[in-house]
Amino acid sequence: MDARQFATDFLENLVTFFGVNVIVESQEDEDEGVIRLNVPSTHLNGFFIGQNGDTLRSFQNLTNMALKSNGYQDTSATVDVAGYKKQQDQRLQRHVQKVAQDVKTNGEDHSLRPMNAYERRVVHRALADIDGVESESTGEGRARQVVIKKSESP
Repeated sequence: MDARQFATDFLENLVTFFGVNVIVESQEDEDEGVIRLNVPSTHLNGFFIGQNGDTLRSFQNLTNMALKSNGYQDTSATVDVAGYKKQQDQRLQRHVQKVAQDVKTNGEDHSLRPMNAYERRVVHRALADIDGVESESTGEGRARQVVIKKSESP
């Protein structure tokens, strides 16, 4: 069984434990070694997502631990429920674009709220395509955040 099928089956079984039978959608990005899993919309979306996405992150952590403990060390999985994470990413990207424009206009650095590694990666990728600004992660642990600065190079 390949990693994609293993991760899909694992997540389907996990969701079934809560009394919901679904077919998990999956895509694999072999270049990055990432499997993207999406649990389709059900009456338990709120439960599966949890407060601030906490349950969703737990599902993702469990899926990744299962992958690693079953010999798929070079592969990781991202888990989404009914497109929740995708919507959050898009909202964050829009916010970052507005902040970047402000930084370009007034030249003052702007520190974003503390974020987890995944959110910081979304921010850095969004800013990579915007000329005139650069980003840097600062702080440690849960206080780690992204600072958006005006680029010194034109």
